[in-house]
Amino acid sequence: FNSKNRMTSKTSAAVMVGLLLLAIAPSAKAQQPVKVDKAIAIALQKNLQVQSAVLSEDAERIRQKTSFDIAKTQLTADYGQLNTIANDTRFGITQAISFPTVYSNQKRALQENFLSAQASTRLTQQDVKAEVRRLYYQILWLGEKKRLLNYADSIYTLFEKKTSLRFKVGEANILEHTTAQIHHQQIANQRNLLQADEAIALRQFNVLLHDSVTYIPQTDSLRMAININQNNSTAELPQIQLYNHQAEAARWRWKAERSRLLPDFFAGYNNQSFVGSQLLNGQEVYFGANKRFNYVNAGVSIPIFSGAQSAKASAAKVEWQMAQKRTDMAALQLQTDMQNTLQQLNKYAVSLNYFETQGNKNADLIIATADKQFGGGDINYLQWVILVDQAISLRNEYLETLHSYNQTAIQLQKLNNQ
Repeated sequence: FNSKNRMTSKTSAAVMVGLLLLAIAPSAKAQQPVKVDKAIAIALQKNLQVQSAVLSEDAERIRQKTSFDIAKTQLTADYGQLNTIANDTRFGITQAISFPTVYSNQKRALQENFLSAQASTRLTQQDVKAEVRRLYYQILWLGEKKRLLNYADSIYTLFEKKTSLRFKVGEANILEHTTAQIHHQQIANQRNLLQADEAIALRQFNVLLHDSVTYIPQTDSLRMAININQNNSTAELPQIQLYNHQAEAARWRWKAERSRLLPDFFAGYNNQSFVGSQLLNGQEVYFGANKRFNYVNAGVSIPIFSGAQSAKASAAKVEWQMAQKRTDMAALQLQTDMQNTLQQLNKYAVSLNYFETQGNKNADLIIATADKQFGGGDINYLQWVILVDQAISLRNEYLETLHSYNQTAIQLQKLNNQ
């Protein structure tokens, strides 16, 4: 009995382990490397924010059909003693329309709204492209930071081990021993923080792409290549087009409100009976309910009490003027942002060129020289640590400058809609 029980327990445990592995397997997605251009293409196709902007554009395209919004047709019916003691019936239909310029102005306003939606879609795509690039190069930068910390960790781990041995035999004092421990602990803490930042950035990167595959950035160069065409007119950029079309839409809305001060028109057709006797060519003739008489009516609605509509038109004009000011301000701010960002990019480029031509070589030289002098007994452990710290700080400063350069380049591309 005990043997069977043990066999059953082993079988149950094996089944549970198998089920656990099956449950874990689907969640362990392989990370697929992706280049930045491919990542942008995926995001522009599948990103939810872009899809929402496209749907908003479709809604404005459909809304253009509402420009010719004719008033509802009136159908009337009367029954009773309309003309004589006898009961008569009357049926009528009346249609009112606004002055034609109302509809034409509304159509132009809706067209500008649609063009604004198109510009907004391009602006959303511009933002998504910039965000994909930002996270893409941030993840690469974090990877380089992690490699630098791993390198520093290997150095300081060895340093700590040697210092501990020296401390045990009395060759190192408490200051050297504590310094070694502090350096190692600081690097371990920085690695933990960096790994969390890397996981967050990678998760947000894949949220932007919104694909069934988990992507990880892959590139041949950490320094972002950038080629900005400064000959582009700012008037062609989505952010300026958006404000321009919004201003034009406000102008046509003002004209539409002003057109409502013009007369409206209406026309109608009526059909009714005249039950009773009537003189016709000198003879009395009786007409029953089946004999119908027709007539038409037409008229003009004049806005005598136009104060409220005049106020609406005045307010719409002020809104148009406000939209014009926003457009002018957006153009001015865009020009300023482009100039400032280009100046920042040049600033970081100069610093980056220094590191790539001299700074990184100097860091390697410092470490090699420190190791050589320490091995020859020319410097002690603390002096060696100070030199190595300088070299690692130099490399870290290079990575920080590289990150600032890439993010500035991305901002400049965004401003130029690239």
